[in-house]
Amino acid sequence: MDQRRSTMRSRREEIQMTAYNSHLEIGVGYGETKRDMDYSDLLSRFHQHPEPVSSNKASAEDKQRAQSIMERSTTHGLLSFDANNRNKELAPYVRVSLKDDAQDVLKFVQANLYRHFGNRNYPAPSLILSVTGGAQSFDLPPRLRDAIKRGLTKAVASTDAWVVTGGTHSGVMQLTGSIMSDLLRDRFVPVVGVITWGILKDRKEMEQPQYRAKPYVVQDQMFKCPDHNHNMFVFVDSGIDDFGGEIEVRAQFEQAARVEYNAPTITIVIQGGPGTMKTAMESVRAGNPIVVVDGSGLAADVLAYAYQFLHSGNSRHRSHTVQELKAIIATQFAHLPGDKQVDLMHQAFECVRQPDLVYVFNAQDSNSDAIDETILNAIFYGSRDVDLTKKLEQAMNFDRLDIASRVLRQGGAKVNSTMLNHNFIMAMKKNKPDFVGLYLEHGASLATVKVEHANDVNNPSASSIENPANFGKGSRGTPSSEMESADAVPCTHAVEELYRSHASRDDSHVSVLVKLLRKKVNLSDTKRKYRVLNMEKVLGALVDRNFDIKRDFQAWDTKSKAEQEVVASHMFLMYAICVNKYRMAEMFWQRTDQSISNALIASKILRTLGEHKALSGSHMADERAKMLHNSEKFEQLAVGVLSECYSTDTTKTAQMLSEPIAMFRGKNAVRVAYDSNCLRFLSHPAVQAVVNRDWYGSLKGISSWYFALVAIFLPFLIPFVKFADDDAAVQEQERTDIQLYIKSVEEGGPAGARANVPWWRRAISKISRFYNAPYPRFVIDCVMHLALCCVFSIMTMDRFEDELSVFEIIVAIWFLSLIVEELRQSNFLLEAKEYWEDVWNRLDVFLLTLYVIGFILRVHAKTVYSFVAVCLWLRLMRYYAVSPNLGPKLIMMGRMIRDVLVFVFLVIVFYFGFGVMSQALLYPDRRLDDETFENVIFRPYFQIYGELFLEDISVEANCVGDGLFRSCGGTSAWMVLPLLALYILVTNILLVNLLIAMFSDTYARVQSEAVALWHKQNYNLYLEYKERPLLPAPLILIQHVYMLITFILQLCKCGGKQEDHTHEADLDDLRIFQETNTDKFLDELHKEKTGTLENRVSKQLALIRDLHNRNEMLQEQLTHSQLAADRNFHTLRTDIAVLSALQQESISEADSMHRLDSNSMALVASRQKNEASRWFPDPVYPGSKMQRFAVAPEQVDWSMSLPGYNPIEYTHPSVAKGPEWADPADPRAINFNAVANGVDRRSCYQTKFWVDTETGRPRNPHGRTGMTGRGLLGKWGVNWAADPVVTRWRRAANGTLLERDGRKVLEFIAIERSDNGGWAIPGGFRDRGEKMDTAVARELIEETMDGFDEMSPQDQQPIKELLTQGQMVATIYSHDNRNTDNAWIETVCVNFHDDENRYTSKIQLRAGSDARNCQWMMVHSGIKVFASHHRLLKLVAQKHNAYF
Repeated sequence: MDQRRSTMRSRREEIQMTAYNSHLEIGVGYGETKRDMDYSDLLSRFHQHPEPVSSNKASAEDKQRAQSIMERSTTHGLLSFDANNRNKELAPYVRVSLKDDAQDVLKFVQANLYRHFGNRNYPAPSLILSVTGGAQSFDLPPRLRDAIKRGLTKAVASTDAWVVTGGTHSGVMQLTGSIMSDLLRDRFVPVVGVITWGILKDRKEMEQPQYRAKPYVVQDQMFKCPDHNHNMFVFVDSGIDDFGGEIEVRAQFEQAARVEYNAPTITIVIQGGPGTMKTAMESVRAGNPIVVVDGSGLAADVLAYAYQFLHSGNSRHRSHTVQELKAIIATQFAHLPGDKQVDLMHQAFECVRQPDLVYVFNAQDSNSDAIDETILNAIFYGSRDVDLTKKLEQAMNFDRLDIASRVLRQGGAKVNSTMLNHNFIMAMKKNKPDFVGLYLEHGASLATVKVEHANDVNNPSASSIENPANFGKGSRGTPSSEMESADAVPCTHAVEELYRSHASRDDSHVSVLVKLLRKKVNLSDTKRKYRVLNMEKVLGALVDRNFDIKRDFQAWDTKSKAEQEVVASHMFLMYAICVNKYRMAEMFWQRTDQSISNALIASKILRTLGEHKALSGSHMADERAKMLHNSEKFEQLAVGVLSECYSTDTTKTAQMLSEPIAMFRGKNAVRVAYDSNCLRFLSHPAVQAVVNRDWYGSLKGISSWYFALVAIFLPFLIPFVKFADDDAAVQEQERTDIQLYIKSVEEGGPAGARANVPWWRRAISKISRFYNAPYPRFVIDCVMHLALCCVFSIMTMDRFEDELSVFEIIVAIWFLSLIVEELRQSNFLLEAKEYWEDVWNRLDVFLLTLYVIGFILRVHAKTVYSFVAVCLWLRLMRYYAVSPNLGPKLIMMGRMIRDVLVFVFLVIVFYFGFGVMSQALLYPDRRLDDETFENVIFRPYFQIYGELFLEDISVEANCVGDGLFRSCGGTSAWMVLPLLALYILVTNILLVNLLIAMFSDTYARVQSEAVALWHKQNYNLYLEYKERPLLPAPLILIQHVYMLITFILQLCKCGGKQEDHTHEADLDDLRIFQETNTDKFLDELHKEKTGTLENRVSKQLALIRDLHNRNEMLQEQLTHSQLAADRNFHTLRTDIAVLSALQQESISEADSMHRLDSNSMALVASRQKNEASRWFPDPVYPGSKMQRFAVAPEQVDWSMSLPGYNPIEYTHPSVAKGPEWADPADPRAINFNAVANGVDRRSCYQTKFWVDTETGRPRNPHGRTGMTGRGLLGKWGVNWAADPVVTRWRRAANGTLLERDGRKVLEFIAIERSDNGGWAIPGGFRDRGEKMDTAVARELIEETMDGFDEMSPQDQQPIKELLTQGQMVATIYSHDNRNTDNAWIETVCVNFHDDENRYTSKIQLRAGSDARNCQWMMVHSGIKVFASHHRLLKLVAQKHNAYF
């Protein structure tokens, strides 16, 4: 077996390798439909380095040299894994360099996706998930691991996502691969591994075209193997065998994919080290949001803490401080040196600086499944470049209606009809009814919705749709003009695409349904069999043979928008019904007119589909049950609307039910309900009132059938019969008389003039209405059938003569008229199937056939006629149907006959078995004869009812003796007696009682719906007698001749057909009446649903959760307040102790002040000395390649001896040119340590700085810098700068003031410098002759409020008011890398604090001048800012007693 598996595996790999080679030779397009690049040409674009050098042993020069040598990449092929994954496809891989184009890497992935999907287009990614994290020791808590697994699975399964990881079989990459392996069993998910080439084990083997990976688990921490659950690999050759070499290429690839597909890219950070931190930073810099899994450890925990420190007021930590973050970093990364830990902290703060790009998931604070929600939040609020269409698509994938609704509300002008229509179609395909309703609420138009077929290039249906030349062609079932008119309507293509999309699914019944019914409805368009007209023919066939949905597409442009929306809603309703999407169908049903009829049609279609063979099979059992359940729900909707209408106005309701519906071939709502078998609807009082009115023909005075019979034969009595509308006619006549009287009085004519209708005309009208009513026809037909039964019975009992008697001739004519009437019903009124389904029609055909046989065979006519007589008397029960007592009993009898058939099939087994056995045992020597069959058939049957025939059987078997069946001829005859007892036990006791139980169950079931079935039966009777001729048989032949002549005249167009049209205003009134009551019913239904106990409980639970969250927030704020109070109390006690000590000192005030000044000066000198010993500029001067003279930190101070100090002379060319703002090259004429010519050349140091008398150059009071000259600074000596610090109190996302360590937190306006990309306080150099306060205001406006001069006075006002709030903080020496031994920067810091956010809330920041960006940033000690700005921020925080 193992050998066979190995052989099969090798064969499969050989096939895949052959396909790969042909892939290289022939060339496969990498785009969605393009083939403009050969695959081998694509591979030739990649490069590689020689063997990677060691990151630990090689020098910097060796690394740089290795990275500079490049050659064409020859490493590519297919990667296979061991036998544990024998069913897995080979994974393509390629080796690239850092300098290769990321677009080519993307094309490599696209080409292999195209190869996998063959001729089909691969789905464009709607989401790119980049998972990064720990690659070494990787351990997660079980609960967190399960949460990550569920979240990633849901995120990928809900979208067409690409997954990108580090690709190795270790750490988070292995975890991600194992999660994806479950999904890969059912669908293909691109899982791309981007791995540093230098860390791969067995790199030499991978240089072959095909490589089989070694066992996955590698103990070596340095070298790794590819993970077997990835299906594509990109090996990044950085020239060094160290982790992290792939980060840059990976970030570029993800960015290229995001731009190519307009898909959001989300980076998920799980654990990880410095490389993970770098990956996260690259993602944030590219504008891609990151999801940080808090609690997973290492870099993820650092990022989560940094984010919560900067932005959050609530987390799993008790408090947030920079010191605690440093402690976390020191604990998690103890192996890193101190400066690396500080760099890691700064990187963390840089990553989380923008709160909309960082989303923290913590399993303790949220649901264990909430990571997918965190990913969705990142997509919506963090993906800036992704358009609304993609975001709404993701909301559908994650089923987050609340987020989609919020995006649409906030979208503004970005929300357009094209976007709404696109997402509407997506929601329809994905069965998202809530989203469908949302898009419709925001303006999606059903009448104008269009479908795009860009992704269906290989779909012939799509190409036919898009080609106008194909409109109306290839369909013989529907006229071409009608097809062309339908194709001109945009929404028909959308509905067709929905049908086609659903039919393409493996579990769809739509394609089977069309295949089974295409001949029946005459569909011949094989290319576009899912056209709207074709599909609605199919659905109409499920309702009735003559049922057809009529739409006037030719007059589409003449319809109003509202009418177009109604028609389009009905088309989408039919689609939703066909695919059994109830909620969606209900939504479209609410948007249509004729709500009652549409609900009934939906019920009928669903009921028929649930019983149709298109859904046969056990795998469709649930779907069938769901369809039948949805059918009942639609019937409930129809009944609900009808009840609302009936309670409002009974007269209008009757008119509404009787009004023909043009779209349904003139059938009214009651007939539609009958066709749909909606029993509850037919039993509704409103329907029964209409049916009774039509049945009796508005007769009012007839209360019994015999009175009607008398009136039938005595027509002169009919004018004296009262009709239901007689009172209305009298009232109308009275109104007419009053109007005529008033008119005659006004004209001066004789009073009392009236226009009476002649009595004979009224009498004729009553007679006509009486005979046209179905009820009189039914009565006379019943009487005539009873007469036929009597006449035929007399004829049958009499002796037949050779010649036909008078009775026989009369009966023959009678039966002839009955035969003609049955032919008329079966051919002209009903379909053959529908006709044959009626049991009474089957009985009619049977007795008529028997009569014809008996009439032809007169020799045996009496025998045949006896059966005909029985059938005639049985047929008399048909007239019992109108009786409320007998009618339901007939239905019960029919149902019980089915139970009898079941009983017969059960008993026949024992019946024949016992009969054959007893005959064989009693008569072993008897030959087969007629008596044998009689004994086998008749005796067991009567024995069931107790007639045992024991004595007869004993005599016939020659048994003698006192007891039965003793001394018989056969030795085995004695066995008959116990077997007979067993037979009687089974048949008489068991099966007969089973039959009784079945009868009881049937009676109970039918009793519950007997009235409804009786109502349906009566309506069927009404339909029969409504179309039945007036004259009864045999006189009906006269009317048949008349009908035949009329039919011929109509065919010759010699006669016209009078049509009755209801006034258009009345139709509109009825339509509005129905729509109004439908809305009322839906409102009541909504109130009922929202008022249920379950909804109330859920609301209470939501309220409890909200109160719980608020309670936790209050407790945390209380804890912070208590800590702050304790700290303030401790500070107060310390201050009191100090004051007490000062009071006890007996020294004079002057001496105290002198001593204080001396101590202050000493403190300043000591601080400057400490600063001098700590800070030295960067070795390379900014903006150049000039290297400073190296100086040890302890030798920076001028007081320290440094023999051989030989600084480099450097002045930047832009300064050396002598611009207006720069000093002359020779400084000897400048008066330093003073204010001269509008330039302040004094230093903030207490003592004057030293100036060289020979060169005139000043000396930097801070100490040595390793460079002389001016560098980039324009002035010799002090270059004064102005640094405005605008601050306000920082607030959390919920609006509360943010506190850290018991103190409020400041935030300031920061700018991102364009020269070095670092963050800084806005500021710049003071111009010549410029006041300091002016310089401060100018720099602030230039760098953070670009376009200030173009602002309106209202917008300038808060800025001007803010600038009046400035307070001097400090003047300090700036630790700027531009400083030299002869030129340095000192700055003045002015703080503009907006304590109540009064001014800054009205200011819109806009970067200008040399600032690349500007934003509010938190003031804290861990911030990394330019030069000495860190110190200035600390002074500002101390000034406001804020956290730092």
